[in-house]
Amino acid sequence: RTFGESPRLALAFSFLFVIIDEDRYAEVAKRWALALAGMSEWAGSFELGGKCSSCGYAEGWGLTALAVAYDWLHARFDAAERAQIRDKIGAVCEGLYRDTRGGAWWTGAYLHHDTWIPIGGLGLGAMAVIDELPDAPRWAERAQEALGEALDWLDADGAWPEGPCGWAFAMISAVPFWDAYRRRFPARADAFLADPWLMHTARFRLCSRTPD
Repeated sequence: RTFGESPRLALAFSFLFVIIDEDRYAEVAKRWALALAGMSEWAGSFELGGKCSSCGYAEGWGLTALAVAYDWLHARFDAAERAQIRDKIGAVCEGLYRDTRGGAWWTGAYLHHDTWIPIGGLGLGAMAVIDELPDAPRWAERAQEALGEALDWLDADGAWPEGPCGWAFAMISAVPFWDAYRRRFPARADAFLADPWLMHTARFRLCSRTPD
């Protein structure tokens, strides 16, 4: 199997199951999530020890999909299936964690949505296994730290330099992580929730859609 539409379908059918609660959606979501977890390569490739080559955009989406399926369908997976997904989340998180420290083309490109996608995926993947893998807190904190570094580059007007489409990709990647992080670590969330850019950025999206 190839990476292709696997993350999108795992996400979509997991969501359908949550809102409609029909077994058929849970079964399809499970199949796509397990297929995604069973792929040896996504866009990049993983070596022993968590080193990732050419990882980034696709791995961010893949982690988001696995994290969502693992959380929302947790009771529907058996122990072996949960272990498979959890191990894949761990491997990809470790690879992206290392990439945030340097070496990837997107490292430090904080005003590019392609940087927010892997960082958001890293954070959400970490939060999905925060109580199960010993390195998950380290991954989550690194995602929060990296997004904090990104916020330092953005002004209080809430604008995004790539325009509304790039903004949408960045926010859809970061907001699910921030929401999970805020609910789990509310005391640590105060600083980024009070960030001027984050407080005003919804206005940028609205102004981008109005004629004046």
